[in-house]
Amino acid sequence: MTQPHSETVIDREKRINAALNALKKKDFHIVYSAARHFKVSHATLGRHWAGGKSMPEARESQQLLTSAEEKALAERIHQMTVTGHPPTQNLIHEIAHELRQHRLVGINDDGIQHVNYAPIGKEWVQRFIKRHPQLKTVYSETIEAS
Repeated sequence: MTQPHSETVIDREKRINAALNALKKKDFHIVYSAARHFKVSHATLGRHWAGGKSMPEARESQQLLTSAEEKALAERIHQMTVTGHPPTQNLIHEIAHELRQHRLVGINDDGIQHVNYAPIGKEWVQRFIKRHPQLKTVYSETIEAS
C-alpha cells in the first residue's frame, strides 16, 4: 500500500498542506513563492495545486489493499490489542485475505469467477507493520498458573 510514514514524510506532507491552504486563502499569488516560503518542491506543490495525486494515491491501484482497507485493518489491530487480544501475523494475513475477498462479493457470480487475486506474499505482514509505525510487534508471555 503506502510508503512508510517516517517523520520526514509526515513533516513534508504537513508543509505541503499548509502551502496549499495558503494558496487557497490567497496568501500567495504564485505557487513558486508559496513553495519557497514552506520549503517544499515547487514542482510537487504545483502538481498538488493542479489537482494531481500524491505518490501513494497514484500507486494505490498497484497495492494489495486500498488506503481505506489498510486504515481499517490498522484500526482493527489496535482495537484487538487494546482489548487484550493482540493478533498474530497469521491472523493479520487472514484478515487481509478476507478484506480482499469481500471486494469480490459483488463482482464474481456463484459459478463464474471474473476476478481472481494472486495470493498474499509471505513478507506482506512485515511490510504492513513497517508502513504503520503505530503498530509494533510485541512478544507476549504467559502468566504462570501458580
